[in-house]
Amino acid sequence: MPAKQHTLWIVVALFCTYFIWGSTYLAIRFGIESFPPFLMGGIRFTVAGMVMYLVMRYLGSPNPTRQEWLGATIVGILLPALGNGTVCYVQQTVSSSVAALAIATAPIWMAIFSSVWGHKITNQEWLGIVIGLLGIILLNVGGSLHGDFASAALLIFAAACWSFGSVWSKHLAMPKGLMGAGCQMLTGGIALMLVSA
Repeated sequence: MPAKQHTLWIVVALFCTYFIWGSTYLAIRFGIESFPPFLMGGIRFTVAGMVMYLVMRYLGSPNPTRQEWLGATIVGILLPALGNGTVCYVQQTVSSSVAALAIATAPIWMAIFSSVWGHKITNQEWLGIVIGLLGIILLNVGGSLHGDFASAALLIFAAACWSFGSVWSKHLAMPKGLMGAGCQMLTGGIALMLVSA
């Protein structure tokens, strides 16, 4: 791929990440006005996971093995269910700005959990984490920052679950590529639906 085209794809990918991921907390805020939080998250992830699973099977991806389903279930419980589900629940009482700030601690948790598995965090990586966290704080200065200590603690718990699951997933048997993401969303969505029942 030519360098110019490669750079364009990087810019497009970053834009999509900033726009889609950046609007997650606002979308959750609107979603929980119409649905109970765990049900809303459960529907979202179950439908997305099932669609991705079926598309990947149609495109020829093999059905995951029992070990891969187990790995995807563990990660699905840690990321979509505990990570995102907790955010959905807590956003009933806190602003989306508070949610974004608390979840911005995820890189710190990832650095800590990566260290447990033997990855030494470099000074440059710590600098990047600090700059990113400061950027999130600056973006939310003047925003509607309301909430209580328990809610903030739950949000930090959500960030820790997401980070732990992300790091642990590298050491689990997982379906390859997008099939893995689909299975994680599907199992996490089902877990949220069970909690909402």
